[in-house]
This record gives sequence, structure tokens and C-alpha cells, in this order.
Amino acid sequence: MAVSAESIKETQESLGKIIKKPPLTDKLLTKPPFRFLHDVFSVVIKDTGALQGLFDESEMNSENVKDKDSKVEYLTKIINCLSLATGQSLQVKPGKIVSGQ
Repeated sequence: MAVSAESIKETQESLGKIIKKPPLTDKLLTKPPFRFLHDVFSVVIKDTGALQGLFDESEMNSENVKDKDSKVEYLTKIINCLSLATGQSLQVKPGKIVSGQ
């Protein structure tokens, strides 16, 4: 499923108020690599306090989340937390994100 230009613009406008680095470019938001996602979530956690305590200290360092299993576990925590917070079931498969799909 392709990401719409409207979704990208909305994301840039809303998250751009919080996140200055990494840059929220169209290319990165269309097919975000894991490192980009980790960096974005880390900034949100540190700057807003949202999701504080979801990850232990080692998981907050992207250098410690390198293999496929740890990446899937990291994304599963985020997906479950966001589903719980929004009351919506997110139809996202962390394994597919990690494999670049």
C-alpha cells in the first residue's frame, strides 16, 4: 500500500513541530528504514515524555537494536502501545517493516 502525499504532508506538519533531526523527508516517510523509525521514536520519547518507560536503556540506543528479532520486538512494543492508546487495531506487521516492505 502506497503512502499518500497527503499523509506525508500531515506527518511532516505534525511531527515537524517536535522532530528536527532526523529530517522528515518524503523519501524517508514513504519507506522508512528501521534506524529512521528508531530515531523518530527516541526523539518523541525524550522530548515529550510520551511512552516513557516502554523501552529499557539499552533499547533506546539504536546500536543495541541491530538484529531482526530485536528490531521486530522494538516495533511490536510501539505498535501495541499505539493500538492501546488509540483504541484501534493497527494492521501493521513489524517483520515486513524490518524487511523493507
